[in-house]
Amino acid sequence: MLTKLALRNAKRSFKDYIVYIVTMTIIFALVIAFNIMATSGELLASLQGLNILIMFIVLSSFLIFLIVIWLVKYMTSFMLTKRSREFAIYMLQGITKKQIRRMFRKESLLLGAICFAIAIIPGQLLQTAFLDIIFSLVGLDNTAQFSVGVVGVVLSAVLLGIAYIIALASVMGKFRKMAIINLINMEKQAEPTAKSGWAMVFVPISIAYIVFFNVGLLTGIIGTDEFVLFWLVGLAISIYLLFVGLSAFLAMYIEKKPNAIYKQANTFILRQLSSKMKAMRFTMGTLTTLFTMSLFGLTLSFMFLGFQQEVLQRNLPVDIMIFHNDVNEDFVQHTGIIQNSNAITDSHIYRIFHNANDTRINDFLVNINGGSYHDYDTYMLLRDYNAFRRLAGLPEVLLGSNEFIINVVGRTENAMHQFVEQNQVSIGGTVLALSEIRTDFITQNGMNGADYIVVVPDEFENILTPFYSMLAANVEGSPDDDLFQALMEIQPDTGDILLGGFLTVSLGSDNQGLPAVGSNGAVSYAGSTVVIRELENMMVASVTTSIIIVLSYVSFVFICVALTVLAIQQLSDATRFKFRYDILKKLGLSKKEVSAVLKKQLALYYILPFAFAALITLVLGLVISYGFAVLENIQVVPFQYYAVSVGAFGLLYAIYFMITYLGFKRQINKSA
Repeated sequence: MLTKLALRNAKRSFKDYIVYIVTMTIIFALVIAFNIMATSGELLASLQGLNILIMFIVLSSFLIFLIVIWLVKYMTSFMLTKRSREFAIYMLQGITKKQIRRMFRKESLLLGAICFAIAIIPGQLLQTAFLDIIFSLVGLDNTAQFSVGVVGVVLSAVLLGIAYIIALASVMGKFRKMAIINLINMEKQAEPTAKSGWAMVFVPISIAYIVFFNVGLLTGIIGTDEFVLFWLVGLAISIYLLFVGLSAFLAMYIEKKPNAIYKQANTFILRQLSSKMKAMRFTMGTLTTLFTMSLFGLTLSFMFLGFQQEVLQRNLPVDIMIFHNDVNEDFVQHTGIIQNSNAITDSHIYRIFHNANDTRINDFLVNINGGSYHDYDTYMLLRDYNAFRRLAGLPEVLLGSNEFIINVVGRTENAMHQFVEQNQVSIGGTVLALSEIRTDFITQNGMNGADYIVVVPDEFENILTPFYSMLAANVEGSPDDDLFQALMEIQPDTGDILLGGFLTVSLGSDNQGLPAVGSNGAVSYAGSTVVIRELENMMVASVTTSIIIVLSYVSFVFICVALTVLAIQQLSDATRFKFRYDILKKLGLSKKEVSAVLKKQLALYYILPFAFAALITLVLGLVISYGFAVLENIQVVPFQYYAVSVGAFGLLYAIYFMITYLGFKRQINKSA
């Protein structure tokens, strides 16, 4: 009998909590899709250098595992509260607590099993779609065959099953301690009356900390030092305290009875909001925190997507570049190896020079930017500069007899202007005049200088001292890793590798690295004396693609979870408190006016956590986006990344809001 009752109740819950069911199905489908990718040997072989994506998937899956536990625990507790009187009646009829727990556990597990079963096919389809996106972003052909992914599905079932068991065990432990009277009064306790008090002081304190946090980001007080975790924990605490204080503040505002609360149905709306805020202050804090992390995650996703679209191809304008510390190197062996693999269409061998052991530019940049530079300031002859520009598809430049050009990476341009204003550039006693400072992309990560190169007329060749040799070449076809390994085998040992940047991409062994990498960008191409554009771009793209996919995945799950909690809370209230809206109608409000009140009430309830999250991430998103744009010389308005993420977030938000509004409206109209 109890099994039939559990089936009937599960069917009823399926109708009552359709938003929750749909969200869980979507999350399960995403989990299945990512676990199939992480466990398929064929896919791993097809992904080649994307092993880092698998690592990110594993880490994000653990995070999703925790959030599923939280959501199931929250929803199960919520359902228990809503059905507390029903369970009290069961106990009065002689059904034991143990039997009720088993029945409720069966209902919850049955709902989860149904969601998982529905999610299997969409999960398979999502996995295929994700692979197409991943291979497209990396620039590879999708060679992976469609796979059912049994191991991934089973792994997902086990992980999600464990999440359900952990969540249900926590809720059932709470239920075990309840008496019948507790169950009868439980639903009433879910909506405590908000009272004013000392807690409202948390509002100005929280706002002050959030303002301080944003100002600290702008001024550099808060950076990437050892205290950053401390500041972030403080931000999370301030979010929770904000809602604690806000509930007390609303109650105090209503008690003062200002004229504004008597306009239209403001009293009704504010009392509803105040009561809800009191009951859900911790939940609202959690939702705001999830929204904040989601917005920031989406901002980072769009930021790295912009990097791939704008920067990845331009940073390395030549197919193959080879560094050699022998100034007399003729690169005969190298060109022979390249020619055997891929026909050379154009190439140029040249020297980088230094100026009588001068280090003034290096010293200046180290003081301004930090970073790692060559032992001496680096120079390049005009003929070699123009030859490289030809290989890179750039137009040639002209230079007067006693003039010089400085070609720099974009992030160093301002510092170089300062240097030129404060210093003279002279060679062999001849003072040169600055022709221009250029920011063309000519591979200045230790190859053509580190961050900068000084370009001078050819007549200074006999005065300058050769520093190291370079080979630049364009080839037919796609150079592969075998070519890279063959070239590295004949390269000399140039000392320990020097790396920088938080996404540094390294090819080659640790004792064959470049001796300088400049100030580095957010993504650095440091680490090898042989640079093959296609391989380097593949490796960088594998990292950025992994970040894009995983951050979007986690952010989307967080948003759906948070919006589901908001929607379920309101839709349940539609049934529980529909008599309140009947009273509004009896007081003379038309259906249209009641709908307007309902819309305003839901809008306030939905807007609060979203608005706070948007404000908190505004400065954070802009600071990160601006810093990234400067480091990588991306020609984009930094606000763009944040605006796009808010727009994508807002679209999903609007969908959930309309579902909630229409469902709520339908419920209160039934009571007419």
